[in-house]
Order: sequence, then C-alpha cells, then structure tokens
Amino acid sequence: MSEEKNEDNGELDSISSKLLKSRTVIISQQVDAKLSAKVLSQLVLLEQEGPELPITVFINSPGGEIFSGFAIFDMLKFITCPVTTVVTGFAASMGSILSLAADEGRRFAMPQAKIMIHQPLLMGYQGRASECEIQAREILKTRDHLVQLYADQTGKSHEEIKKALDRDNWFTAEEALEYGLLDKV
Repeated sequence: MSEEKNEDNGELDSISSKLLKSRTVIISQQVDAKLSAKVLSQLVLLEQEGPELPITVFINSPGGEIFSGFAIFDMLKFITCPVTTVVTGFAASMGSILSLAADEGRRFAMPQAKIMIHQPLLMGYQGRASECEIQAREILKTRDHLVQLYADQTGKSHEEIKKALDRDNWFTAEEALEYGLLDKV
C-alpha cells in the first residue's frame, strides 16, 4: 500500500511540476499556512523566471484562514507577471477574495462555478473579556478591510457590500459577473 501511495505522490509531483512549467498555479483546497507557503513560493519562482510572462491561477476552494489568504492575494498583486484567475467549481470566502487578485479584465469563472462572499468569521475564540474585546475590534477592522476590497473590485458602494456580506451570499457565475466579481464567464 505504501508503494501505491508513493507512486501517487510521484505522479502528483510530476503533474505539479508540469503545471508550474506552464505557469499554472492550482488552489484546490482550504487556504492555510501550508498552502500559502507553497503558492507564494510558486509565484516568486514564476516571477523570477519571467516577470513579463502571464500566470494562470485556477481556484476551487472553500476559503480558509484569512491572513494566509491575504498573503497570497498580496503576492498576486505584488508580482509584475500578468495574472489571470479562473474559478472552477467554487470560490467561497477567502477563495472569492483570491479570485479578485487578477489583473483588470482577467477574472474568469467556468459556467457552472459558484462564488460565495461573507463577512469574516471568528471561530472558537475564548479568553478573558479584554482579550475577546480586542479580537472583536480586530474582526470588525478585518470586515471593513474586506468591504473596501470588494467595493474597489466591484464598483459597488460600501453599503451594498456590507449588506451582501451580512450572510453567506452565493452567486452563480453569471450572477457574479453581473455583480462585478468577474470579468468573463
């Protein structure tokens, strides 16, 4: 059984290597520190190999850790390579933020894709009242940051975005295009 698993890992490594050579990055899992480190490394490598050459990022993600996601988002905005994002399946929560990191006119989704936006979640936090108060202030600052980011990317007002983020808000690809989250389906 372990030989079979090693063969699968070898095949996945080979596929990943071929995708990287074609300047393709895949985000197909929950966003966490491990994924962020991998994607950041891939982006830096691709930038060094050809800053003028385009990169395509395929996204099929339920979202995840907000700061790990912001690290990827910021790097996608920082590099000089033209960046295209393509949502396949779904981009929820932080996945939807990552889909916005493409250059103007390069935010795409497959016809059956879904996009979900919502306000940031504070899960499982416990501590002294003063610590909870600090966390509450920080989550509100993060929400305001997300409102600004979505407003900048969609052309919607802050009030429209706050209302949309108030709950899990799912969009079909066509609805996301109409809302301003995409450039093309």
